[in-house]
Amino acid sequence: MQSIHKNKRKKNIFIYIIIIIVVIIINPFNIFGSVRNIIMIPLTPVIRFGFGPGSYISEHVSMIFQIGTLYRDNQDLQNKVQQLEAGNASTQDIKNENEILRNTLNLLPHDGLNLIGSDVILRDSLGGNQWILVNRGTKDGVTVGMPVIVNENVLVGVVDEVDDKTARVRLITHPDSTVNIVSARTGAEAIAYGKHGLSVVVEDIKKDSDVIDGDVFITSDIGNTFSRGISVGTVQNITSSVDNLFQKAYMLPLASLDDLRFVFIVK
Repeated sequence: MQSIHKNKRKKNIFIYIIIIIVVIIINPFNIFGSVRNIIMIPLTPVIRFGFGPGSYISEHVSMIFQIGTLYRDNQDLQNKVQQLEAGNASTQDIKNENEILRNTLNLLPHDGLNLIGSDVILRDSLGGNQWILVNRGTKDGVTVGMPVIVNENVLVGVVDEVDDKTARVRLITHPDSTVNIVSARTGAEAIAYGKHGLSVVVEDIKKDSDVIDGDVFITSDIGNTFSRGISVGTVQNITSSVDNLFQKAYMLPLASLDDLRFVFIVK
Protein backbone atom coordinates (compact mmCIF):
# COMPACT_ATOMS: atom_id res chain seq x y z
CA MET A 1 0.00 0.00 0.00
CA GLN A 2 2.79 2.38 0.92
CA SER A 3 4.60 1.61 -2.33
CA ILE A 4 1.41 2.47 -4.27
CA HIS A 5 1.19 5.85 -2.47
CA LYS A 6 4.87 6.48 -3.12
CA ASN A 7 4.44 5.71 -6.80
CA LYS A 8 1.43 7.98 -6.96
CA ARG A 9 3.36 10.78 -5.26
CA LYS A 10 6.24 10.33 -7.65
CA LYS A 11 3.84 10.37 -10.58
CA ASN A 12 2.24 13.60 -9.33
CA ILE A 13 5.64 15.22 -8.81
CA PHE A 14 6.64 14.13 -12.31
CA ILE A 15 3.45 15.65 -13.76
CA TYR A 16 4.07 18.93 -11.90
CA ILE A 17 7.62 19.06 -13.19
CA ILE A 18 6.40 18.44 -16.74
CA ILE A 19 3.79 21.23 -16.40
CA ILE A 20 6.41 23.66 -15.07
CA ILE A 21 8.80 22.78 -17.90
CA VAL A 22 6.02 23.20 -20.48
CA VAL A 23 5.10 26.67 -19.06
CA ILE A 24 8.76 27.70 -19.14
CA ILE A 25 9.11 26.44 -22.74
CA ILE A 26 6.00 28.32 -23.91
CA ASN A 27 7.10 31.38 -21.92
CA PRO A 28 3.84 33.31 -22.60
CA PHE A 29 4.87 36.54 -20.90
CA ASN A 30 8.60 36.46 -21.78
CA ILE A 31 9.62 36.19 -18.12
CA PHE A 32 11.56 32.91 -18.26
CA GLY A 33 14.09 33.90 -20.93
CA SER A 34 17.35 32.71 -19.34
CA VAL A 35 15.71 29.81 -17.45
CA ARG A 36 14.06 28.61 -20.67
CA ASN A 37 17.38 28.64 -22.51
CA ILE A 38 19.04 26.61 -19.75
CA ILE A 39 16.25 24.02 -19.86
CA MET A 40 16.00 23.84 -23.64
CA ILE A 41 19.72 23.13 -24.24
CA PRO A 42 19.65 19.64 -22.67
CA LEU A 43 16.01 19.01 -23.65
CA THR A 44 16.38 19.66 -27.37
CA PRO A 45 18.15 16.37 -28.23
CA VAL A 46 15.78 14.52 -25.92
CA ILE A 47 12.78 16.06 -27.64
CA ARG A 48 14.17 15.22 -31.05
CA PHE A 49 15.65 11.78 -30.47
CA GLY A 50 15.05 10.62 -26.94
CA PHE A 51 11.57 9.21 -27.45
CA GLY A 52 12.11 7.80 -30.89
CA PRO A 53 10.31 8.50 -34.14
CA GLY A 54 6.56 8.73 -33.78
CA SER A 55 6.79 8.94 -30.00
CA TYR A 56 3.65 10.56 -28.58
CA ILE A 57 5.50 12.54 -25.90
CA SER A 58 8.21 13.70 -28.28
CA GLU A 59 5.67 14.98 -30.79
CA HIS A 60 3.64 16.86 -28.21
CA VAL A 61 6.58 18.44 -26.39
CA SER A 62 7.98 19.50 -29.75
CA MET A 63 4.61 20.94 -30.71
CA ILE A 64 4.42 22.87 -27.43
CA PHE A 65 7.88 24.27 -28.11
CA GLN A 66 6.80 25.37 -31.60
CA ILE A 67 3.62 27.00 -30.25
CA GLY A 68 5.67 28.99 -27.75
CA THR A 69 8.08 30.09 -30.47
CA LEU A 70 5.24 31.09 -32.81
CA TYR A 71 3.56 33.07 -30.02
CA ARG A 72 6.73 35.06 -29.32
CA ASP A 73 7.39 35.58 -33.03
CA ASN A 74 3.84 36.88 -33.44
CA GLN A 75 4.27 39.28 -30.52
CA ASP A 76 7.56 40.56 -32.00
CA LEU A 77 5.88 41.02 -35.39
CA GLN A 78 2.99 42.96 -33.86
CA ASN A 79 5.42 45.24 -32.02
CA LYS A 80 7.34 45.91 -35.25
CA VAL A 81 4.10 46.65 -37.14
CA GLN A 82 3.04 49.11 -34.44
CA GLN A 83 6.43 50.83 -34.59
CA LEU A 84 6.22 51.08 -38.39
CA GLU A 85 2.69 52.50 -38.24
CA ALA A 86 3.76 55.10 -35.68
CA GLY A 87 6.78 56.01 -37.81
CA ASN A 88 4.65 56.28 -40.97
CA ALA A 89 2.12 58.51 -39.20
CA SER A 90 4.89 60.81 -37.98
CA THR A 91 6.47 60.95 -41.45
CA GLN A 92 3.10 61.73 -43.08
CA ASP A 93 2.43 64.51 -40.58
CA ILE A 94 5.82 66.10 -41.30
CA LYS A 95 5.20 65.76 -45.05
CA ASN A 96 1.79 67.45 -44.74
CA GLU A 97 3.24 70.22 -42.60
CA ASN A 98 6.02 70.87 -45.13
CA GLU A 99 3.47 70.95 -47.96
CA ILE A 100 1.33 73.51 -46.12
CA LEU A 101 4.38 75.65 -45.36
CA ARG A 102 5.60 75.45 -48.97
CA ASN A 103 2.19 76.53 -50.31
CA THR A 104 2.04 79.33 -47.75
CA LEU A 105 5.45 80.65 -48.75
CA ASN A 106 4.53 80.54 -52.44
CA LEU A 107 1.38 82.60 -51.82
CA LEU A 108 2.97 85.29 -49.66
CA PRO A 109 3.18 88.83 -51.05
CA HIS A 110 6.53 89.67 -52.62
CA ASP A 111 6.41 93.46 -52.31
CA GLY A 112 9.23 93.95 -49.83
CA LEU A 113 7.31 93.21 -46.63
CA ASN A 114 9.56 92.31 -43.70
CA LEU A 115 7.96 89.13 -42.34
CA ILE A 116 8.66 86.95 -39.32
CA GLY A 117 7.46 83.39 -39.86
CA SER A 118 6.08 81.64 -36.79
CA ASP A 119 4.25 78.50 -35.69
CA VAL A 120 0.99 78.55 -33.76
CA ILE A 121 1.77 76.72 -30.51
CA LEU A 122 -1.43 77.40 -28.56
CA ARG A 123 -4.94 78.61 -29.30
CA ASP A 124 -7.81 79.92 -27.22
CA SER A 125 -9.77 76.81 -26.20
CA LEU A 126 -12.12 78.37 -23.67
CA GLY A 127 -13.19 81.76 -24.97
CA GLY A 128 -13.85 80.83 -28.60
CA ASN A 129 -11.83 82.26 -31.46
CA GLN A 130 -10.14 85.01 -29.47
CA TRP A 131 -6.37 84.61 -29.67
CA ILE A 132 -3.43 82.39 -30.64
CA LEU A 133 0.07 82.05 -29.21
CA VAL A 134 3.06 81.94 -31.57
CA ASN A 135 6.69 80.92 -31.03
CA ARG A 136 8.30 84.30 -31.75
CA GLY A 137 9.01 87.08 -29.26
CA THR A 138 11.09 90.16 -28.53
CA LYS A 139 14.31 88.29 -29.31
CA ASP A 140 12.98 87.95 -32.87
CA GLY A 141 12.06 91.63 -33.12
CA VAL A 142 8.34 91.23 -32.35
CA THR A 143 6.58 94.15 -30.65
CA VAL A 144 3.01 94.90 -29.57
CA GLY A 145 0.83 96.27 -32.37
CA MET A 146 2.40 94.36 -35.27
CA PRO A 147 -0.13 92.95 -37.78
CA VAL A 148 -0.24 89.18 -38.28
CA ILE A 149 -1.11 87.70 -41.69
CA VAL A 150 -1.35 84.39 -43.52
CA ASN A 151 -0.80 83.53 -47.16
CA GLU A 152 -1.89 86.00 -49.84
CA ASN A 153 -1.55 88.92 -47.43
CA VAL A 154 -4.69 88.16 -45.39
CA LEU A 155 -5.08 89.67 -41.92
CA VAL A 156 -5.69 87.38 -38.93
CA GLY A 157 -5.00 89.77 -36.04
CA VAL A 158 -2.51 91.90 -34.20
CA VAL A 159 0.13 91.21 -31.53
CA ASP A 160 -1.19 92.37 -28.15
CA GLU A 161 1.23 90.70 -25.72
CA VAL A 162 4.86 89.66 -26.15
CA ASP A 163 7.72 88.19 -24.12
CA ASP A 164 11.19 86.90 -25.04
CA LYS A 165 10.15 83.80 -26.94
CA THR A 166 6.39 84.01 -27.57
CA ALA A 167 3.72 86.48 -28.61
CA ARG A 168 -0.04 86.49 -28.22
CA VAL A 169 -2.07 87.46 -31.26
CA ARG A 170 -5.52 88.99 -30.79
CA LEU A 171 -7.64 87.74 -33.67
CA ILE A 172 -9.94 90.02 -35.67
CA THR A 173 -12.93 88.22 -34.11
CA HIS A 174 -11.83 89.26 -30.60
CA PRO A 175 -14.33 91.68 -28.96
CA ASP A 176 -11.53 94.22 -28.44
CA SER A 177 -10.45 94.07 -32.09
CA THR A 178 -10.96 97.24 -34.16
CA VAL A 179 -9.66 97.58 -37.72
CA ASN A 180 -10.04 100.56 -40.02
CA ILE A 181 -10.95 99.23 -43.45
CA VAL A 182 -11.88 100.39 -46.96
CA SER A 183 -13.66 98.75 -49.86
CA ALA A 184 -11.15 97.49 -52.41
CA ARG A 185 -13.73 98.22 -55.15
CA THR A 186 -14.91 101.74 -54.26
CA GLY A 187 -12.72 102.98 -51.38
CA ALA A 188 -15.73 103.28 -49.05
CA GLU A 189 -14.47 103.58 -45.48
CA ALA A 190 -15.69 101.57 -42.50
CA ILE A 191 -14.61 99.99 -39.21
CA ALA A 192 -14.54 96.25 -38.51
CA TYR A 193 -15.30 95.13 -34.95
CA GLY A 194 -14.81 91.67 -33.49
CA LYS A 195 -17.82 90.09 -31.84
CA HIS A 196 -17.22 87.57 -29.02
CA GLY A 197 -14.80 85.44 -31.03
CA LEU A 198 -17.61 84.40 -33.36
CA SER A 199 -17.84 86.99 -36.10
CA VAL A 200 -16.86 90.41 -37.41
CA VAL A 201 -19.31 93.26 -37.95
CA VAL A 202 -18.69 96.25 -40.21
CA GLU A 203 -20.11 99.59 -39.09
CA ASP A 204 -19.87 103.31 -39.81
CA ILE A 205 -20.27 102.89 -43.56
CA LYS A 206 -21.62 106.19 -44.87
CA LYS A 207 -25.20 106.03 -46.05
CA ASP A 208 -24.34 107.09 -49.60
CA SER A 209 -21.27 104.82 -49.92
CA ASP A 210 -21.33 102.29 -52.76
CA VAL A 211 -21.12 98.94 -50.94
CA ILE A 212 -22.67 95.65 -52.05
CA ASP A 213 -22.67 92.07 -50.77
CA GLY A 214 -19.43 90.32 -51.67
CA ASP A 215 -17.24 93.44 -51.63
CA VAL A 216 -13.73 92.75 -50.34
CA PHE A 217 -12.46 95.13 -47.65
CA ILE A 218 -8.80 95.80 -46.97
CA THR A 219 -6.95 97.64 -44.21
CA SER A 220 -6.72 101.40 -44.50
CA ASP A 221 -3.84 103.52 -43.26
CA ILE A 222 -6.08 105.57 -40.96
CA GLY A 223 -4.76 105.43 -37.43
CA ASN A 224 -1.35 104.12 -38.56
CA THR A 225 -2.08 100.70 -37.04
CA PHE A 226 -1.86 98.79 -40.33
CA SER A 227 -0.34 99.49 -43.68
CA ARG A 228 -2.94 99.90 -46.40
CA GLY A 229 -3.88 96.92 -48.54
CA ILE A 230 -3.99 93.89 -46.23
CA SER A 231 -7.09 91.86 -47.12
CA VAL A 232 -9.55 91.38 -44.25
CA GLY A 233 -12.84 89.89 -45.49
CA THR A 234 -15.99 90.17 -47.58
CA VAL A 235 -19.19 91.90 -46.45
CA GLN A 236 -22.70 90.46 -46.55
CA ASN A 237 -26.20 91.26 -45.24
CA ILE A 238 -25.83 95.03 -45.63
CA THR A 239 -28.49 97.00 -43.74
CA SER A 240 -29.10 100.54 -42.48
CA SER A 241 -28.15 101.53 -38.95
CA VAL A 242 -30.86 102.29 -36.37
CA ASP A 243 -30.51 106.06 -36.89
CA ASN A 244 -30.52 105.51 -40.69
CA LEU A 245 -27.34 107.58 -41.03
CA PHE A 246 -24.95 104.75 -41.76
CA GLN A 247 -24.86 101.29 -43.23
CA LYS A 248 -23.66 98.16 -41.46
CA ALA A 249 -22.90 94.59 -42.47
CA TYR A 250 -21.45 91.31 -41.36
CA MET A 251 -18.00 90.31 -42.52
CA LEU A 252 -16.73 86.89 -43.52
CA PRO A 253 -12.98 86.82 -42.74
CA LEU A 254 -10.81 85.65 -45.64
CA ALA A 255 -8.51 83.80 -43.23
CA SER A 256 -9.61 80.45 -41.80
CA LEU A 257 -9.13 81.31 -38.14
CA ASP A 258 -10.11 77.88 -36.80
CA ASP A 259 -7.12 75.94 -38.13
CA LEU A 260 -4.17 78.36 -38.20
CA ARG A 261 -0.81 76.57 -38.08
CA PHE A 262 1.66 79.03 -39.62
CA VAL A 263 1.41 82.82 -39.54
CA PHE A 264 3.63 85.76 -40.44
CA ILE A 265 4.20 88.84 -38.30
CA VAL A 266 4.65 92.04 -40.30
CA LYS A 267 7.49 94.17 -38.90
